[in-house]
Amino acid sequence: MVIMAVSFFFALVLTGLLWWIAYRDAVTRRFWGLLAAAWTVSIIANVGWGIYNAMGGEGQPGWTDLFYLTRYLLVLLAFWLYPAPWSWRRWAELAIALLATALLLWLGFIRPIWATTPANDLVHVVGGAIYPALDVGLLYAAWYRWRTRPTIRWRNVMVGMLMALLAYSLANWVNYGMLITAPEAESILPDIFWFLSDVLTAIAAWCFLSGDGHAAKEKNPN
Repeated sequence: MVIMAVSFFFALVLTGLLWWIAYRDAVTRRFWGLLAAAWTVSIIANVGWGIYNAMGGEGQPGWTDLFYLTRYLLVLLAFWLYPAPWSWRRWAELAIALLATALLLWLGFIRPIWATTPANDLVHVVGGAIYPALDVGLLYAAWYRWRTRPTIRWRNVMVGMLMALLAYSLANWVNYGMLITAPEAESILPDIFWFLSDVLTAIAAWCFLSGDGHAAKEKNPN
């Protein structure tokens, strides 16, 4: 509960920081604004989930998946649109990465338990695989933007975002592994990785803000 509370309040601060950067920097507003919207949507889903459980509900309410999937879309748009939209070749590479991940999930996780799992549980097993697969897509998007950004400032930002998305992906992979192997088990590890993802995102934002100071010194050395 402690790590969840700390993570929630840190996410609130981080979301405010992302919106503030989007407000103050017109050039990169589209990138930071989409990330801020993604974190906002995620917080709304988390709050709704918490209220649902506090009112006696069990597990995750289905509607929260729409918010979490929207978060993925917004993050992808942030990397796709800034500084310029991808070419169709990038989309083809992204599709290949997603298909390869789906094949890995099918062969390594879903297929081995298909024959021994009740039909109602299979819905959760297959549905839960969506998030680890989508994480690979976001990792590809961040990696591509890191590889193509010319300035040290933006490469540092992209490294931070790449590590943040990797931590988020690890959380989802661990969480998914628990879902299909030991659904009744509880572990703090996914919460730690989700929190680490926010911390690394904050570091990426700090790299961007600290770059403003370096740029100002270069323009006005006196």
